[in-house]
Amino acid sequence: MEIEHKEGRSLKAGFLGKEYVFDRLNTGMVRIRSGAGVSYAAVKGEFSVDMARDFYDRPYMVRFDLVRLPPGSSTSMFLRLPLSTRLMLHAGNKAIEIDRHVEFTRNAWYGAVHLGVLCTFVQAEFQYDVFKTEDALVPLRVTNRGDETRELSRIVIDPMNLRLYECDNGMFTDEVYVDVLSSNEFGVEYGIRTSPAAIEPRVLIDRKMSIAQTVLIKFDKLGIAKELGL
Repeated sequence: MEIEHKEGRSLKAGFLGKEYVFDRLNTGMVRIRSGAGVSYAAVKGEFSVDMARDFYDRPYMVRFDLVRLPPGSSTSMFLRLPLSTRLMLHAGNKAIEIDRHVEFTRNAWYGAVHLGVLCTFVQAEFQYDVFKTEDALVPLRVTNRGDETRELSRIVIDPMNLRLYECDNGMFTDEVYVDVLSSNEFGVEYGIRTSPAAIEPRVLIDRKMSIAQTVLIKFDKLGIAKELGL
């Protein structure tokens, strides 16, 4: 919810148990007070404060409790991705992040030891009320095009390839398609639209990549992933 500053009065906003107080000091400076101290924002004109949802800055490493797929089969599900929450100050067409909440316990390593990146860890869940979650719902379709049973144990999803939609019935992303190529190889394709289950979708965050992308993810015997763009 957006809170607008009124001339001559302090603007107060609560954020995850902390209180922030915003004061216009002069035409070009806003003072921000909180329990952590005092800071300043160099903005002009009227300003407002709101909270925004966003993807984590890192790729999501999603672990499954070993899903077995028969030959030539596919399955669809909604996968939950956690979102960060940001406290934002807006003035004109400018926006400044004041604070952000993330869960730092969600860490996983992706890639070779000397070249990898830190990821956001997600444990896939299958039993939950889809429309009573504050996480982003990823319409996920997994396919086994091979001629033998294959196992899905983990995938990596990069939020740079996804849009985030604010809908009347929750938060949704673009569709994601996974091809299980072998027990340690997966192809991930990012779609250009969200699920038909999303009611009145409105783009909240546009994708960082300009086109849909397919990525091959390969895990070696030690569980280290290697990524090859296709």
